[in-house]
Amino acid sequence: MKKSTKAFQLNPMPESVLIHYYPKEKTWYPDNSYEKNSIFIRGKGHVKMTKAWKHETIEPLPELTAEALQKVASKYGLNGAMSMVQGWGKCCLKNDTSFGLDSAKYEVANMVTFGKQYDEFTDAVQKIGDDFIEGLLSKGFTLKGNTLWYGYKNETDCGKLVGFTGIYEKIKLHPLLYIDHSLGRSFMAVRVPPMFDPIGFDNMLTTLFYFKHGLDKSRKMLQKYVSVYDRIKHLAGAKSAKGIKSIFELQKKLEIPETS
Repeated sequence: MKKSTKAFQLNPMPESVLIHYYPKEKTWYPDNSYEKNSIFIRGKGHVKMTKAWKHETIEPLPELTAEALQKVASKYGLNGAMSMVQGWGKCCLKNDTSFGLDSAKYEVANMVTFGKQYDEFTDAVQKIGDDFIEGLLSKGFTLKGNTLWYGYKNETDCGKLVGFTGIYEKIKLHPLLYIDHSLGRSFMAVRVPPMFDPIGFDNMLTTLFYFKHGLDKSRKMLQKYVSVYDRIKHLAGAKSAKGIKSIFELQKKLEIPETS
């Protein structure tokens, strides 16, 4: 089962990837042009490749991990690493300009920076999030496919429909989906180290309170349980509350490797 982040939901490129080294910029670019001896670079258009350019073929990754991407990047840079990840179409993540993949690209950049540390971090948060969802399901919530219900009994007595859940759906249950890799939006965004967004997660918890208790009672309950910790404990149990609190300590342990 794939981890619940936008980058880990993608796949490695299924076939080998041809990349080109632009000596003027000292940067590698994945092949993407239909014009002979040229490559398309965003912001520059088609650039002719001269004899000074280098060309290499990278074999596909056996699986998508931060450790593997970091190894590729150590030789071919971030562009090389992004060339090894498949976007939403047949092209690689570097060449896929889909707006919805921007957050995945920031995550891949952090995967390259932190390597194996990020694999271990996401493994831990995946387990914490899985336990949180199990806690919810033990306290009146039900998942049917990708829909979340409260008070579901059977197909004729479904209780309340909370909404659709998933990576790109409105109800994002898993705390891994609240690990931010950038601040700001669009071209104004800046990359940051992986950090948990407690405000966004609390907004989701507020929605769960509403469906669990109804509008009037949920307001009183939210005033009673003020902290995110207490709200998680109420909805999913003490184990989940402690687990999600530990995410802050886990992210502090992420260290950017020193470069020579």
